[in-house]
Amino acid sequence: MDHILEIEDLSASYGKVKVLHGMTFTLDEGEVLSIIGSNGAGKTTLLQTISGLLRPAAGRIKFCGQDITAMHPAKIAQLGLVQVPEGRQVFSSLTVYDNLIMGAYRQRKQGSKQIKSDLDRVFDMFPRLRERTRQNAGTLSGGEQQMLAIGRAIMARPKAILLDEPSLGLAPIFVREIFRRIRDLSENGPVILVEQNVRAALDVSNRGLVMRLGKIVKGGDSRGLQQDAEVVEAFLGERTAPSAEDPRATAIEKGTGENGGRL
Repeated sequence: MDHILEIEDLSASYGKVKVLHGMTFTLDEGEVLSIIGSNGAGKTTLLQTISGLLRPAAGRIKFCGQDITAMHPAKIAQLGLVQVPEGRQVFSSLTVYDNLIMGAYRQRKQGSKQIKSDLDRVFDMFPRLRERTRQNAGTLSGGEQQMLAIGRAIMARPKAILLDEPSLGLAPIFVREIFRRIRDLSENGPVILVEQNVRAALDVSNRGLVMRLGKIVKGGDSRGLQQDAEVVEAFLGERTAPSAEDPRATAIEKGTGENGGRL
């Protein structure tokens, strides 16, 4: 199988501080891949490095067979790798409609008929946006702004989507709506989902990777991770009862994993 995205031995730093350490994984067509980990694990840094906002210190990134490791972020977006950033970052002074049209910028040569079709797809996914087409984005609720940010990404006709903390700061009703639609997003292109709501992330994803201190320390299908003792203990808020003979017992009690690092 040809992978949509290939990350090979990727490292990244902020100044002299190394944040990512030799990360290797792939993303395939139709897949939702969850990246989970504690605050400071490097999850957002990973997305920023993939999308070109942060230059890698080492390693290689290939997208649809093309090396994008040193590519400008605008060029990466033009190739179809689209990021929905943490905090939505909609254009608050523009209307909902204008924000969506901005997302279609690289599709402008395809004509109004295709753009209208893409708008209809967004409005079918998020009917609230259709009701607020002429409303300034800055007056929307946080949940509606998140819908708009995702809709703007769909308008770009992505080949893959990087989705950063979509539930951050949202009311539960909007969290449920956003996650209900994340699986639908994979029809537009595979999704890498970075999310603090680990249970919801694993519920909607095919695979998951656990990050700790800039490294991948565990990975597998999402169902399996939901049953993994360390993942349950660290992220899902359920106590496990490892036996005294279980070498993970002390580590789990202290909230640490292999090599003493915190999950």
